[in-house]
Amino acid sequence: MGGIVELACFVNNTGFSHAAIDYAKSLRSVGVEVVIKCVHNSPLLSSFNEEDREWISESVSRKENNIDVQFRHLIPPRWKSIPSRKKNIALAVFESSKPPLEWINSYKNIEKVICPSNYCSDVFWSAGLSERPAVIPHAVDIDFWNNVEFFRQNDKFNILSIGTWRARKNWKNIIRGVELLSMSGIPIHLIIKTDKKEEPEAFLKSNFLNECFSYEIIPEELNFSQMKSLISRSDCLLSASIGEGFCISPIQAMSCGLPVVCSAVGGCLEYANDENCIRINARGYSKMSVMDNIPQFRDQEWAVILAEDVAESLNKLIKMDVASKKLMTERAKKFVRENFSYSVIGSKMVETIFGT
Repeated sequence: MGGIVELACFVNNTGFSHAAIDYAKSLRSVGVEVVIKCVHNSPLLSSFNEEDREWISESVSRKENNIDVQFRHLIPPRWKSIPSRKKNIALAVFESSKPPLEWINSYKNIEKVICPSNYCSDVFWSAGLSERPAVIPHAVDIDFWNNVEFFRQNDKFNILSIGTWRARKNWKNIIRGVELLSMSGIPIHLIIKTDKKEEPEAFLKSNFLNECFSYEIIPEELNFSQMKSLISRSDCLLSASIGEGFCISPIQAMSCGLPVVCSAVGGCLEYANDENCIRINARGYSKMSVMDNIPQFRDQEWAVILAEDVAESLNKLIKMDVASKKLMTERAKKFVRENFSYSVIGSKMVETIFGT
């Protein structure tokens, strides 16, 4: 079908890299041959399962000159060392509303631009692209995530929250919100899956001594089987980011049948609706001169989501009756299966890349 697609991307243990590989797996699921061009020295594969490690390693080491299409799953500043192919397409994703002008100029020289959400498509179209980007969401491995057996590890309400320890992930309001909820007498255990240990530990120890609130911090890199194990001992997934281009963990949780509490901002609106999850609505937006010391995030607007908003949304879920909660998770699983599976995303990729 079509020709050979070269995927230029990072191959490491980040969510952004996993999203790239999921695009590759989507293409492979509909019969497209994919070659991976790793844009750094060597692949880092510890968070991938054994089967994926094998084909990714083979794909990275393969030398192929007859490339029909190159898909750049990279921000434009990372394109400089990548040779162009017959046809070049690129992913455009941004967590706020005003991507840098130099990015827009780079995208104007690409045959096709793909965004993972309607939000990102609107952002890049408004920023000056000559053609509205196609919307092809990130994909999830439905067969893998659909198979979870839940169990109770304690008598508390267990909340799982996943993300790098960055300001835009809104960790401090997540933690304060969970602590506020526990002050009402609800025993809470917060599972923090992040990339740091000392910073979250220091913040928690200096602020929270409520006996109804316990926590654990998991900074280690985990593979998907270990991530699924975290989900299996959780009562909900909480994501309260103040800006997202998409965010994959909520739909992975939805695919498992885990209730989701999610900020209704940016690319999360692709799946965060009142039928699928408990939404955390932003109070408004605030301009910030600096965000996480990342140059492209200077003077951007970010959602305002406070601890009280997190606590209120979590409380809605806790008060939900069993039948309503079951209906919500079943709708979410169906929605993810119908919109984010490899076969669905692979077909959209083929149509966009090859025009068939």
